[in-house]
Amino acid sequence: MIGTQDYMAFVISHPCSPCRNCKRRKLVQRIRHERIIGPILVLMSTELETNLLILSNGHGEDKVSSSVAKRMIEILRNFSIKASVNVLPLVGNGSAYFSIARDVHLAGPVKEFPSGGFVNHRPLVFLRDIREGLLGLIFSQFQSISKWRSDCVGRRLILAVGDVWPLFLATQAKTPFIFIGTAKSEYYVRDENGALQRRNFFEQVESLLSSVYYPWERTLMKQALAVYPRDALTALHLAKCGLTNVKYFGNPMMDDLEPTGKLLSKIHASLFLSNVLQYCGSNRIVLLPGSRQDEMYRNIEKLLASIKDFAQENRVLFLLSCPPSASPALIDTIICRWGWSCRSDTTDTMEYQLDASGLLVSFNEFSDCIHFSSVGIAMAGTATEQLVGIGRPVITIPGEGPQFTYSFAEAQKRLLGESVFFLEDASQVKVLLQELCTMSRTMRNKFVENGIRKLGKAGASKKIALDIVDIIRNMKE
Repeated sequence: MIGTQDYMAFVISHPCSPCRNCKRRKLVQRIRHERIIGPILVLMSTELETNLLILSNGHGEDKVSSSVAKRMIEILRNFSIKASVNVLPLVGNGSAYFSIARDVHLAGPVKEFPSGGFVNHRPLVFLRDIREGLLGLIFSQFQSISKWRSDCVGRRLILAVGDVWPLFLATQAKTPFIFIGTAKSEYYVRDENGALQRRNFFEQVESLLSSVYYPWERTLMKQALAVYPRDALTALHLAKCGLTNVKYFGNPMMDDLEPTGKLLSKIHASLFLSNVLQYCGSNRIVLLPGSRQDEMYRNIEKLLASIKDFAQENRVLFLLSCPPSASPALIDTIICRWGWSCRSDTTDTMEYQLDASGLLVSFNEFSDCIHFSSVGIAMAGTATEQLVGIGRPVITIPGEGPQFTYSFAEAQKRLLGESVFFLEDASQVKVLLQELCTMSRTMRNKFVENGIRKLGKAGASKKIALDIVDIIRNMKE
């Protein structure tokens, strides 16, 4: 905030008599009043501060926001634009923002809830959220947004990322805003050839609507300075519905996924794993159990159960990609319970053997894992999309949730299309893995093409950031 110590205001007037009732002297006295000195000093300043508030509702949404914000902060600095960036994760603790913690400020309270924000897939869990203080958190978030707005001096802009909830909050703030729509896609209800086959009458009706975004959502979106959908098909249908502020640059989810080489170094440092790699061919399979602590360990159990037969009958290199917050001790217990023998003495490199197959647990090399794999087995949200985006086929198995339930996995299959093989029965995994690990180059190219069509190429974060900065530069206070 700009204070009186930062600037000096001068009032130049014609000479006049020293009369205390002089109007000019009263004017000089009035401008010293603290109620009006702030705005006057801002007007006289050569630099107008930009105040940005980012609202995001979910771990994947936090990642997208962080990716765009990182580029935006760099660009603003290059243009010498003074900016204050605040973030308000509406769901979860906002851990995805930790990588840019030096450049952003937390605007309000955050909290983890049982549903993880996935109330549409398990409505009853919503009641547990309420018991644990959801309504109080929502009220606090409203207050935080209001306080941010009242404290700002200079330009104000809200970046809403996710679904209708951050979009609604942005409209209620009576502040210019931009919307990045990550939650909805036309691919949930149709593809380039027309409406998808759905399970019941109500879902069939949804497929007949002009857009996956409902009319009231589109009404809110029309108020935005810009709308960035997650794919080209969604952008096309929004434009057909009369939205003139729609721009498509790709999906930020595909950024920051470059492999580092650390995983390969770990493999080559192990005599056993390097031997497995030498003879496994294309049998390189990444396992994605998700990042939610309350279901990740259950998902690991299910993934290990699904691969056991294939691992015993073939030479395979498995890569289990876990979040840094996962417990190595608990994961070790689960893996050993399924017949794998531990071959390492430290948690820095957790490697296991089952007959001729090897398994390496990774906590910090997600990008390396997905790029090094030829096939994936997943019970995750964003990670599954990213794996499909780089052109890999993925087998998905529904779990107990709260995130990766049957309905979530079925919707994800519609979203990602032919790259996802949704199996209700985990016993079918062995046969399907045999087919996918030996598929032709033509089939692999089809998965690459589908990934680009559904998720776009890398580079969207920078393009969106450049466009937002251009909007900021053309904004008035």
